Amino acid sequence: MIQSHITGQINALAKSDWEGAYSFAALSFQKAVPLDLFKETIKSQYVFLVFNDGFGFGSCKVTKSGFSQLVTVDYHGVKHILSYDLTLVDKRLGVVAANEAKATVGLVA
Repeated sequence: MIQSHITGQINALAKSDWEGAYSFAALSFQKAVPLDLFKETIKSQYVFLVFNDGFGFGSCKVTKSGFSQLVTVDYHGVKHILSYDLTLVDKRLGVVAANEAKATVGLVA
């Protein structure tokens, strides 16, 4: 459920489907951050999500407010590790934030 939700958002971003990607955000996020700001933030700070070379999932933890899922995104030989925070409100899963933990350069053979 959590991985498919995040996959849906990243796939929408990769298609530049901004409204679709935004729809995966938590309602609380949507109330605080308008679509235009979401789009500009992704384009300026998370462009690797839009033009990713693939992604995978790490550990998932239950938190006080919902879930925290680690996601590794490949982008031009660099692995970006994100911590996605999600809430479950009225049976609706939503992304609240995605914070970059670190980026590592992969070894090329």
